[in-house]
Amino acid sequence: MSVYGSDVGRLIETAEEVTRRGMAVSVQPRAFDEPQEDALAKLRAVAIGAERLRRRSGPEVILVVGCEFMLFTPGIVPGKDFFERVEYLTKGEFDMKELQRRFRAITAQMVKVARRNFHGRITYGAAHDLENVDWSLFDIVGLDYYSFHEDPAGHTKELAPFRRWGKPIMVLEFGCCTFTGAPELGGMGWEIVDFSGDVPVIPPQYTRNEQAQADHLTNMLEVFANEGFLGASMYTFISPDAPHRPNDRPHDEDIAAFSLCKVIRKTSADPASPYRWEPKKSFHAVAEYYDTH
Repeated sequence: MSVYGSDVGRLIETAEEVTRRGMAVSVQPRAFDEPQEDALAKLRAVAIGAERLRRRSGPEVILVVGCEFMLFTPGIVPGKDFFERVEYLTKGEFDMKELQRRFRAITAQMVKVARRNFHGRITYGAAHDLENVDWSLFDIVGLDYYSFHEDPAGHTKELAPFRRWGKPIMVLEFGCCTFTGAPELGGMGWEIVDFSGDVPVIPPQYTRNEQAQADHLTNMLEVFANEGFLGASMYTFISPDAPHRPNDRPHDEDIAAFSLCKVIRKTSADPASPYRWEPKKSFHAVAEYYDTH
């Protein structure tokens, strides 16, 4: 199981619970838009906690040094936050060699911190179609993979180059949102939301479709199993920042959520109000897949 988060204590506590239940776990600190020095400090704290857990755990503990640095970590791609960096890359007017140089520099620093404080296997959650990772630094090739192909052979062809490193491959993220056509949009499904007004709006051409999400997840699990990968983790269990509003379709933000479960706030308009979660069709489909494989 893959666990990630920005709160170090909660992250290690969650990982400990996973191992207590007899499952291997990959532990990933997330430092979205935090300065590189802060991200390095957070990784060190997580590595120390993960190493303590590894020493006393039966199931394997894997450390993930981070994910998609080119999008989430300042100082590589110009932009003060994730959205500005995505916009910058979308324009296509940049020196990719220079961006890759900066990316590899911070990645190498992260690896040094990880190796110094953690003695199990390490990996990284790479944006597979953007970041040119030096996988010789890692024990496992880790991918955030959101591609769509009608024919599974398309996935085999796209993923083949990562085999040249001769290392186990893990998919640390995959999935899609909850509307018709979401699998084709992959990791950019969230872009359908119109943020131009006072509140987020889901444009009328997008139809909520839990079955489309469920089918895509189980199809991809089959693809990864056939590829013989070390593991694959869906993104994500819940999305508290994208609540489900069943009686308010234009503001049903869960349509653009990747989560297996829908979040329902006690007070729909209050993002800080208590919430409960309910399984989507994808939750049940994934559970059934694991029950039968």
